[in-house]
Amino acid sequence: MKKKILMLLVLLILGMAFPFADESFGLPFSSVVVEPDYIDFGDVRIGSRQSVSILIINYSSIPLRVHVNPSSPFISVERTNFTIPPHSRTSIRVIFRATATFPGLKSDTIVINTNRGVYRVHWRARVVPPYGGGGMPPFPVPRNNQGVSETYIELRDFSPGEIRREITLFNPFPYPIRVRVEPRVSWVRVSRSYVVIPPFGSYPFPIFVYIDDFPSDTIDGIVTFYFPWGAVDVRIVVRRPPGWYHPGNAISVAPNRIDFGRVFHGEVREKVFRVRNNTPTLVKVSILDTAPWLRVYPYEAFIPPRDSRTFRVRINGSLLPSGVRRANVWIDTPYGRFRIVVRARGGF
Repeated sequence: MKKKILMLLVLLILGMAFPFADESFGLPFSSVVVEPDYIDFGDVRIGSRQSVSILIINYSSIPLRVHVNPSSPFISVERTNFTIPPHSRTSIRVIFRATATFPGLKSDTIVINTNRGVYRVHWRARVVPPYGGGGMPPFPVPRNNQGVSETYIELRDFSPGEIRREITLFNPFPYPIRVRVEPRVSWVRVSRSYVVIPPFGSYPFPIFVYIDDFPSDTIDGIVTFYFPWGAVDVRIVVRRPPGWYHPGNAISVAPNRIDFGRVFHGEVREKVFRVRNNTPTLVKVSILDTAPWLRVYPYEAFIPPRDSRTFRVRINGSLLPSGVRRANVWIDTPYGRFRIVVRARGGF
C-alpha cells in the first residue's frame, strides 16, 4: 500500500514539473499537433477560390520552426516560414484557387516541415463550371467570330519571302481558356502551338506566311484554332500580285520591279527576286547589273527542271547618288533576256 502511494506521489510531482508532455521523454502523445490532416474544399467554381485554416500546436518546451510547402499551383498559404514559441499555437490560412484549369477533381498534399518532424495535410477539391451546368462551356458570343477577330485573311500585295499578319483571340468567359493552334499548310507558320487567354481577355496572335513561288493564281490554306467550345478555321488566301510570272512560260521572273525606297548614305539594303525554270531540262542563268551602287548575288546559277532559284539584290547607299535613281538587272537565259527595274532614292 505504501509503495502505491509513493508511486502516485512521484507521478504527481512529474506532472507538476512537466505540464506539457514531450515525445522525447517517451510519453504517449506528440509534442506537435497539426489539425486537420485532411481538407475537403468541396465544390469550387472556376474563377473563384475557397479557404480554410490549419492549426499547428507546439506542446514542447523549445521553439518550433515551420516551413509550409503548398506542393500545388492551385494552393497558396499566407505564410510559408515562421516559428511557434514553446507551449503555443498558431493557425495559417490555406487558399484553393480554381484558375487556369478545367472542371474536375483536384487533389494533392500540403507538406509541413518542422524541426520536430514532417507532417502532411491531404486535400481535395471539385472544380465546377462557373455557369452552374456541366459539360463544355456555352458557345461564345457571335460578335467575336467564334473566338477570333477574323476568319478570312486575303493577301494581295505579296513579294517573295515572309509576311506577318496578326489576329486577335477572345475569351468571353470569367475563367482562363487554353487554345491550341495548328497550321494546315506548310507555308503558314506560327510561333506558339497553344496560348492561354485570361478571363474576359484577348490575345494578339501573329501568323507568318512564307511564299517564294506561286504555282497558281491563288494559294489557299487553313489555320485551325481549337477552343474549348470547338475548332475554328481561319482561311488564308494569297493571290498572285500584278507583274508576277506565269508558270506557262519557259522561264519566269518575279517580281519585275523592285523599289527600295529611301536608302541613306552608309546604309546597305537587300531584297530578292526569283527565277523559275518551268522546263524539263537544266537551265543556266546569267545576271548583269548596270549600276555601281547595285549588285546581284550570285551572278550565275544553274536551275534544275521545274525548280526555282532566289537571287539577292543589294543596294550600297554610300555609292548611291542623291535623288531617285533607276537601274536595270538583266537575266540572260537560253529562252531569252528578262529585265528587272530597280528603283532607289539616295541621300543623307
